[in-house]
Amino acid sequence: MSSERHSENRSWAVYLLSITTIAAIGYFVVSPQTLYKPGDNFGYNIGLAGVLMIVFLLLYPLRKRVSFLSKLGVLPAWFKWHMVFGILGPTLIVFHSTFRINSVNAAVATLCMLLVAGSGTFGRFFYTKIHTGFTAARPR
Repeated sequence: MSSERHSENRSWAVYLLSITTIAAIGYFVVSPQTLYKPGDNFGYNIGLAGVLMIVFLLLYPLRKRVSFLSKLGVLPAWFKWHMVFGILGPTLIVFHSTFRINSVNAAVATLCMLLVAGSGTFGRFFYTKIHTGFTAARPR
């Protein structure tokens, strides 16, 4: 593995560890607190930032498939922002909700959002490792 690739993997691991740590601390600090509510200005703006990040996630597949968008930057940079927003957006939305789910509709939406974010994380970090070495071992 090249040192550049190793450094990139280390950066992503640090990013995921940071988000996980912030979410864990947030659960114990934000959940029982009364500093803000989801409908307050601060809570609303956290949720809005998370939703906007999720909306911007849709720009990556458009950038890949729509020809006139191909002139807007390089694809690997778009993919990196897609991954960053795919993890940070749901995290902000969970903070917006103060780690509480008060309705069935919210529970279904949160579960779907976390499943999609989790599947993307799994695909990025684990699925690519499953096939390593399989192509070299295949008989001709």
